[in-house]
Amino acid sequence: PATGIFRLPVDRVFTIKGFGTVVTGSVISGRLKVGEAVMVYPALYKARVRSLQTHNRSVEEIVAGSRAAVNLQGLEKEELERGMVVATPGSLIPSRRLDAFLEVLPSAPRPLKHRQAVRFHTGTSERLAVPLLLEGDDLPPGGSGYVQFLLRDRVAVKPGDRFVIRNLSPAVTWGGGRILHVDPLRHKRRDPATLAVLKTLEQGTPEEQILSYLREAGAAGRSRGELAAMLPFDPQDLANRLNALVQKGQALLFDPENQRYVLSATARALEEDIRSQLQTYHRQNPLKPGLSKEELRRKLPEGLEVRLFNDLLQGLVQQKHIVLDKDLVRLAGHKIQLATDQEDLTRKLADLYRQGRLSPPTLKEVEAALKVPLAKLQPLLRVLVDQGTLVKVKEDLYFAGEALARLKGELIDFLKKNGEISVIQFKDLTGTSRKFTIPLLEYFDTTRVTVRVGEARRLREGG
Repeated sequence: PATGIFRLPVDRVFTIKGFGTVVTGSVISGRLKVGEAVMVYPALYKARVRSLQTHNRSVEEIVAGSRAAVNLQGLEKEELERGMVVATPGSLIPSRRLDAFLEVLPSAPRPLKHRQAVRFHTGTSERLAVPLLLEGDDLPPGGSGYVQFLLRDRVAVKPGDRFVIRNLSPAVTWGGGRILHVDPLRHKRRDPATLAVLKTLEQGTPEEQILSYLREAGAAGRSRGELAAMLPFDPQDLANRLNALVQKGQALLFDPENQRYVLSATARALEEDIRSQLQTYHRQNPLKPGLSKEELRRKLPEGLEVRLFNDLLQGLVQQKHIVLDKDLVRLAGHKIQLATDQEDLTRKLADLYRQGRLSPPTLKEVEAALKVPLAKLQPLLRVLVDQGTLVKVKEDLYFAGEALARLKGELIDFLKKNGEISVIQFKDLTGTSRKFTIPLLEYFDTTRVTVRVGEARRLREGG
């Protein structure tokens, strides 16, 4: 058809003095104008159309069905060969693996064997190939079935393209068929799920084929451009069908900017997976408030797009299934579960630090006062920090949250009146030793309350 992507399988390459490199072939789809950019597959060479001819006549445009010569600017004759395809940039996927439906001719000399080397012809290309028979060990004359071809060299084709296979020697034709998938995964032989997918690609409706490709992509999803290269549809037709699937709730457009889609069922399964991962995490870590977003994403299927992951989290927040607290994610009903003895210890810990005010105890002093090993106290310290009862100023140094809040207010008042504060003035303000004043000053720098200027601190703008 004259609509859709432009494709011209190359059958000849030559040069014309004063013009440069010329390729010839029959246009099998789309249209091309002088000055347009093209890509030569499977090598992925970029070029621009300098001039066009059809039937020895210069023209401004060529369309599907015409025999044409294309003068390419930017490529040398030695870079090109018969079997390459001149096409719309980004429209094809170079591949050495193809799924196909193969029919063996009744006149074939004998059954085609699994992994029997053949010559694979499609368009103007010829490749050595090995057929992996997916339904049995051979295909008899007159038989047919699903096959995955492994090619020695890449080709650039579209689903629906026809192919022929021939014996290596003598060059007897075994049969031919239709390409179904241009970038498939490796398959298990005799796998019912694989055969069902291939049957959909062979016989299914356009919508069923689109959904099949989205299902295969899983959490990574596919862009409209990727789908266009994998399906035999006009790009506008594909866009309309994708929009219809989104409207029906069967597909989800999670990245409008890059036109990336995922199967709606996949998105729902990912939501369930997120909730399940959080349930497991809370059960195994009852004293932790939640799981970091990045750690949660690593527990989900490989290839999950960050954009989709964030959309799923926001959706679960709106449904009140989860809570996002800065970088932490937790189930909506999750509360830190302390045993009775832990609750008692936590109260005693908090009291020790409240009493210490701006001269808090060291961890060794806490350990000695409560007669509890540090290993048992560390998780409870994290709980108190998460609750805001304590603030971790630096490694192994904690302050009561209330005491720090009061000090922050006093420090801001001092700076507003005096402009800056020295270490000695801060020591006088806090009434504590240098052992604590320096870490406290650095803490207020880090939390963007103050900024260090020489040996003094000033109120940070907006602090």
